Amino acid sequence: VQPRVRENVPRAMESLRSLAARSVADASSIVARMSPQAFGTLPVSKMLAEAEAARVAGEGLLASDTVAAADRFAHAYAVAGQVERLAWERGVMATGSMVADALSTSDATLAEHWNFVEAIARAGGGAELLAGGSMDRLEDLAQTGWRHFVLEHDQIRSGVEISRITPAGGTGCLRLVTAAVSKEQPPVVVETPPLWITTPEIEVPAGKLVRIEADVQVPRPVTGSVDGLLVFDSIGGPALAERVGPSPGWRKLVLYRIAGSESPTAPLVVTFAMTGLGEARVDSVSVKVMERGAAAAVPATPASYSGITNPAASPPQPTVPFELPGTRSPGTQPPAFPAPVQPPPVERSPPSEGSNWPGMNLEWPSILPFGGSPNTPPPGPGGGRVDPFKRARTAAE
Repeated sequence: VQPRVRENVPRAMESLRSLAARSVADASSIVARMSPQAFGTLPVSKMLAEAEAARVAGEGLLASDTVAAADRFAHAYAVAGQVERLAWERGVMATGSMVADALSTSDATLAEHWNFVEAIARAGGGAELLAGGSMDRLEDLAQTGWRHFVLEHDQIRSGVEISRITPAGGTGCLRLVTAAVSKEQPPVVVETPPLWITTPEIEVPAGKLVRIEADVQVPRPVTGSVDGLLVFDSIGGPALAERVGPSPGWRKLVLYRIAGSESPTAPLVVTFAMTGLGEARVDSVSVKVMERGAAAAVPATPASYSGITNPAASPPQPTVPFELPGTRSPGTQPPAFPAPVQPPPVERSPPSEGSNWPGMNLEWPSILPFGGSPNTPPPGPGGGRVDPFKRARTAAE
């Protein structure tokens, strides 16, 4: 082993040397492209100087002491990486979420993200584009095109209702509840969101910046899933979904999206999905086009997260209308689930074919790409099926 390690020392040293140089250069580029206000009082200049000094020291030790040189290169890489991390964390705090806009999802666009933060601070919201977002009456939601989806599951029951207990604004908030049918044997893992609601299709002018805003609350941890309350839109998709974990109080959620320019208008739909067993509340949902002009307040509350996994799969499921239970009086304990009542018929246009967002056609990504039974082996290159247990059975026989 030792001779082999000695053979690889030059390659390992060159890798460490390149990594240190690249990290210091990337961190220096980020700092140079960002305004000083982005870092506040953080000593980024001293950190960059220390990283560069460590890199230079490593270069000087290459010929005489490879172990010490490697240590200096590793130190330079670590300090430069901390500068990039600090820049990213400050950017997330500025908008309240790591997925508030796509520019904060990569350190390569951190400088552009801070330019965006400064731009939205000087912009104001235009007219409200979403109807029914006050969550005061289920009848208003049904009549304005909000939709309610339930996954048929023999182990889970679910429901939605308007709660009058401490709403974030107005007279009520929407309460989403999912629970196990059997308290003694609840499902350990909930693979597919059992309940979700979607906004009506909102026509957004192409190329316009849109602010999606909502008050959300998850009183207790959601079990069976690490995603909690999953909030995403048809522009960013599940890749830019916000995952809301336990939040005893109301939390402001803000997402910024830019409508595509393929057509004069691009429909926008926002989905709120309960990914496991528990309770979530949604209130004061708003969608506005951001306009240049009067300054607007930018949320600066850091977000909390409960996981980073994608929604699981399910076959297409039927759409069910909102139940219309009797609303509760303030101070009363909420029932386990609202009593379903048939709502009055609502005139609503059917979903357009070709919609590619999960909340409309329910086509979540397939969890079994080869279809059929989970025990069926996938097809081989020639269309046949490869039995992964054939060799084991042959050896046993």
